[in-house]
Amino acid sequence: VGWSKFAEQPLTDTTFAEAITIEGDRFCQEGLPWLNFNNNANNGSLKSSSSHYSQRTLACDPVDPHPLGKPLRDHPSNDKPLKDGQTNGDRTPRDHAVDSIVTLRCNLLRTGEQFISHRLSVSGPTIMAGYPWLGDWSRNTLIALPGLALTTKRFGIARQILQSFAQHCTQGLMPDALPAREHQPSYNNLDVSLWWIETLGLYLKATQDWRFLEEQYPTVQKIYKALTVGTLHNIRVDAVDGLLTWNSPDIALTWMDAAVDGKPVTPRLGKAIEINALWYSSLCWARQWAEQLQIAAMEQGNEEKVKTFTRQIQRYEQHIDHVRDSLKIFWNPQRGYFYDTIGPDDSPDASIRPNGIIALSLSHCGFSENHAKQALNLAHDRLLTPYGLRSLDPANADYKGHYAGNMTYRDRAYHQGTVWSWLIGPFIRAWKRFHGDLAVPFNAVSLLSHVEHQVCMGSVSEIFDGDAPHFPQGAVSQAWSVAELIRHWDDLF
Repeated sequence: VGWSKFAEQPLTDTTFAEAITIEGDRFCQEGLPWLNFNNNANNGSLKSSSSHYSQRTLACDPVDPHPLGKPLRDHPSNDKPLKDGQTNGDRTPRDHAVDSIVTLRCNLLRTGEQFISHRLSVSGPTIMAGYPWLGDWSRNTLIALPGLALTTKRFGIARQILQSFAQHCTQGLMPDALPAREHQPSYNNLDVSLWWIETLGLYLKATQDWRFLEEQYPTVQKIYKALTVGTLHNIRVDAVDGLLTWNSPDIALTWMDAAVDGKPVTPRLGKAIEINALWYSSLCWARQWAEQLQIAAMEQGNEEKVKTFTRQIQRYEQHIDHVRDSLKIFWNPQRGYFYDTIGPDDSPDASIRPNGIIALSLSHCGFSENHAKQALNLAHDRLLTPYGLRSLDPANADYKGHYAGNMTYRDRAYHQGTVWSWLIGPFIRAWKRFHGDLAVPFNAVSLLSHVEHQVCMGSVSEIFDGDAPHFPQGAVSQAWSVAELIRHWDDLF
């Protein structure tokens, strides 16, 4: 069954084509009951018979049952068939040979198209975070955009998405999601505006669209000024070290945002490492753009603008130097890794998480090569799996190796050991930057076997269990997971 229109609240003004493909009339994840679908041909609705999954009705239009082309599972293979989740006796997940790399890449590209939607409320494109139940979350959209729109040269779509976010920038922050009609957006995040700057930089690097830079630079300035003086959720720049900090105990503002009974599972108050790496990269982008605009002003003979950009460049350079020096406080010499956060009381959190790898993967990096190599080596040993990076070191007392049970249990595991496949992208980028002479130590066979044979064929699941054999969990098709595979395809093959 395939469908072309997803009509579940609160996404009533969102339409997207060929959202997801489920072959046959059921699918299963290890340890969960089979999910049977009843297809009503009259109204195109699909109802799950299992309350264990999502008690939702998906309204759809029946379409081609194989929008991704011929099912890859029909291709000849020398492997003995195994049911999803079954192993070969040594607890090693099944290892299917990739029958057609070209076909697989085409299928991933087609899957990537399915996340690009049109949101009526902004009269423009957006990117859905995942199917079947995730909306167009801003952070996910911006992280997925390079793979789905820049690598694939859909520059017009990328431009429109970046423009839509800029139009909703308030007090230096960007919304958790682009607003639905007649709804005000929420701003419960710390990093979306920084991801916007990072993604804008990648767009400009790919397109040389300097007219767009002129249009968007005032938004960059607005973000810088608001964060410097302070904004919502006690977000502000620490005048002592120049780092970005926040202190709002009842809310989680980073990508690790799961909460139980209204309390964040991973609050990460104070100075988070990837947030300040984004802050550093944003400052570097801002300086670079001010220099470009200064040159343009010189060519135009506009002396007043030249003076303005000169002052801005000097201010950015001072702040960049200050932040680069202050980033050293994140290094933990005892573990050879980065502290995940420095709390409001200056107490460090030594948990080994993938946020340090995200910090090393950005366009501009303020960390030393020596520390970066040590961190990458430790992440390789503690966090890397065949499907992505764990969200927490298994040796940590708070580690949860299985994403299972009721919503409370799952939320407690969501960022406490669960594997996130999108994180393989930051790992590859960081490894290439600091270990460029060494091959990326990631064998993509298991992940590509998952794409071919498990859950939503042709796509990548949102998350996987932290413990082997790493059963797929969460949304069956996740945008940023697919985007990172597309973005780094040539690094993997």
